[in-house]
Amino acid sequence: MRTNNIQPHNLIVISERLYRLLLFMYPADYRREYAPHMAQLFRDMCRDAYAQEGIPGMVMWWAATFFDLLVTAFEERRKAKVLLNMSLLKRFAGIFLIGGGISFMLASYSQLQPGSHYPFTGIYSLSSQFFVPGYLLILLGVVGLALRYARRLGTVGGLTLWIGALGLLTTCIWLVFSLIPNGWDQFFAVGIMGFFLYIVCLIIFGAIAIRRNILPRWNVLPIVMGVMTVAILVPFFSGGSEPYGAQWPLFFCVLLIGLFHAMIGYGVQTEQKLETAPSNA
Repeated sequence: MRTNNIQPHNLIVISERLYRLLLFMYPADYRREYAPHMAQLFRDMCRDAYAQEGIPGMVMWWAATFFDLLVTAFEERRKAKVLLNMSLLKRFAGIFLIGGGISFMLASYSQLQPGSHYPFTGIYSLSSQFFVPGYLLILLGVVGLALRYARRLGTVGGLTLWIGALGLLTTCIWLVFSLIPNGWDQFFAVGIMGFFLYIVCLIIFGAIAIRRNILPRWNVLPIVMGVMTVAILVPFFSGGSEPYGAQWPLFFCVLLIGLFHAMIGYGVQTEQKLETAPSNA
């Protein structure tokens, strides 16, 4: 039986607002003409999905909508020859990864809170807030990597990064929904599954990066980061107990995840500077 701790109206309103933000991927002229109708249709479909299948139905609808949004937005921009946003994602993929990595490193301190971690308090609560921009920036960075290295990645590599981006998006949605009462517990499993999906895709991407030398440096980092994260988080979450006291394994895990993303971003950004630097010849 589905719990009723969260009002369906709140979920639908938050979903619609997030969807309206994602519509930035369409050209401005297209948004002016169609965005209100698209938002209304999305809202109606969210309401139907929740009424029929509850939260799982909304998650499935979000997954289908995200991929449709990516495909149709790209097609509309191709038709209009307006690819500025995609170009910016490619150009600043390294910056996004560096920013997300730094945010994760700042968020790692929250895992050292003494006592219960539900909720975080004081400076530990402030530290935990960096998870939100961290996930969003890394999501943008991963999309930028998929666009930047599309040809070298091949079909499997490109699809892997896009699926990983979907996993991160799911985690971001969980963080947004966690702002409402009882939202953290209601969406915890969905958020964690999305993050682990990203980690699995990261390991696969790392294997492809090593084989094809995709990244400008440190091609082994995605595999190291993914394996390390699985090795630490799987035993922790399988225990099922509430985090209590300083969680040193989680602290080092989050810290290293941030550091590795920042290092990958630095390599990508360095390559970007070399490409755009004027030739001395």
